[in-house]
Amino acid sequence: MATKKRIFDENCAIIPEVVADSVVSEASNLFFSVTPKRTWSPSARAAMIAHLTDHAEATCQANATFKKSILGTRGNAGRDRLYMWMRHWLASYLAKKHPDIRSALGFVGFANGQY
Repeated sequence: MATKKRIFDENCAIIPEVVADSVVSEASNLFFSVTPKRTWSPSARAAMIAHLTDHAEATCQANATFKKSILGTRGNAGRDRLYMWMRHWLASYLAKKHPDIRSALGFVGFANGQY
């Protein structure tokens, strides 16, 4: 069985792992400033980053319009759109995996890119 060619390869200017790491760090700083005794384990952080990276890859594979909006733009617009989508996807992921975080201050603002 042949594997699909990765959309975000070594020649791509956008590195989804870097964007995902940044988004997870933002979420960590926001949510755990409210509940300072809690943190995500390194394995939980890695799982979130992998989830976001895989989701970006799969969405680009399946949706040509999405792919064009990320990779077919000038300047930083595609990267900024990927940040926006990854924040949205992470908020959804956290709502499912960590429902207690949903009630944390700023959850909706984070999901909508206000922070």
